[in-house]
Amino acid sequence: RSVLPITSAMTLLAWSGIDFMDGWERAGQLDELESALRFHADWCIAAHPEPDVFCGQVGQGGPSHAFWGPPEIHEIATGYQPRIWWLDADNPGTEPAAEAAAFLAATSMLLASTDAAYAGECLAHARDLYAFANEHRGSYVDSIPDVVPFYNSWSGYLDELAWAATWLHRATGEATYLSDAENHFAAAAPDPNWAHSWDGKINGTALLLDHLTNDPLYRARIEEHLDHWLPGGGIRYTPGGLAWLDTWGSLRYAANTAFLAFAHAELNGDPDGRYRTFGEAQIDYMLGDNPRSSSYVCGFGENPPVNPHHRGAHGSWNNDIEDPAPNRHVLWGEIGR
Repeated sequence: RSVLPITSAMTLLAWSGIDFMDGWERAGQLDELESALRFHADWCIAAHPEPDVFCGQVGQGGPSHAFWGPPEIHEIATGYQPRIWWLDADNPGTEPAAEAAAFLAATSMLLASTDAAYAGECLAHARDLYAFANEHRGSYVDSIPDVVPFYNSWSGYLDELAWAATWLHRATGEATYLSDAENHFAAAAPDPNWAHSWDGKINGTALLLDHLTNDPLYRARIEEHLDHWLPGGGIRYTPGGLAWLDTWGSLRYAANTAFLAFAHAELNGDPDGRYRTFGEAQIDYMLGDNPRSSSYVCGFGENPPVNPHHRGAHGSWNNDIEDPAPNRHVLWGEIGR
C-alpha cells in the first residue's frame, strides 16, 4: 500500500493531540493515541535508513486490490509477492517524504514533554525527510507508477512541501522553515472547493500559517475554504444535513472539514461561532443525529455499520466477498461510507 494516505491520516491524528489534548484525556484515550503515533513513527524511521532514502510503497496495488481476504493470508492463498518501492535521489517522491516529515515533526511536538529523546529522534528524521523531499523534487507517481490507479497525486507536491515546512517551523520555531512554507504555499495551487485529504494539504497549511503568522492572506484562504462548506456556500447538503462533496467517502471529507473548522476556531478565532456550529453538526450527524438515528462509526453508538467494505474486517478465507455473510470482525472506529 502507498505510504502517503496512512501518513496523512497520522499527521492529522498527531495534530488533534497537540491542539485538542483535553479531549483525548477526558476520553481516556491518550495512551492509545500515543501508541498509534509511535507505531507509525517507528515505521517511518525504519523506512528512512539513509537521509535521501525512503520507502514510498509496500506491495502491489493490482494484486492486492484483486484479492478479497485478510492481508496476512494473501501470500499463502495466492503466492502473492509483495514489493518494496524505495525512493531516492534518482527516484524521488516528494509527496510521501514531505508528508512523513510533517507527521514526524508533529509527533515530536506531542511527545516532547513525555519522551524528549524519542521526540528528538522523530524531529531529526523529519528534518532529513523534508530536505530530501525539497532538494530532490519529483512526484512519487513517476517513481512508483503502480500507485497511479489508486492514489494518484492530483494536487502535485508543492502542498506537501508547504505542509511539511509549516509543521517543522511549528515544531522548531526556525525562521528558515517558515520562509520555505510561505514560498511553497505561494507556488502551490489553491483548492478552496475540495477538502483536506491524503492528497491535498493546502487548506490545512493555510490554517496553520494563519495561526503562526497572523497574516490576513492565510485567514482569507482558510475562511474561503470553510465558508464554501458552510450552509449557503457551494457544497450540497443532504436532506438530513450532511455536507456532501463526493460519492466515494463522503463522510471522510465532511469529517476532515469539520476538523479544520474546529482547529480554525481554536487557533485563529471564531467570533460568531459559525465554524464550531458547522463542525458540531457534521460530527453529530456521523454519531447518530441523522434521519436513520444511526451511528456511522463502526462499533460505536446505536445501529452502527456491521459490514463495512473492508477485506480484513470481512475475513473471507476463500477470496469470496459473499462468504462469510456477516463480517467476522468489528472494524472499531471506522467511519462507514
